[in-house]
Amino acid sequence: MSYAEILGIMAGTLVTGSSLPQIIKNFRTPELVLSQSQARNFLSMFGNLLWLIYSLIENRWEIAIFACISAVLTLSLVIQGLMSNRSFRNS
Repeated sequence: MSYAEILGIMAGTLVTGSSLPQIIKNFRTPELVLSQSQARNFLSMFGNLLWLIYSLIENRWEIAIFACISAVLTLSLVIQGLMSNRSFRNS
């Protein structure tokens, strides 16, 4: 494995993992979700899906793995936002 591949895996791990603290905090403090930008979450998810498509076209499995995980994590932020908006409107 080359240094470039190791660097790419480290970068993918950090960028992908950066969503986890927000997801955990949203579960612990649901009202916090309302102050987050849903547009940012949608754009991030869409960008990750584009990276996934690109990586599949170019046969770059290392990018595909991180893009897929990132898209799922960002989707969970989108779902948290949608559920939070719905629950606070109904209360």
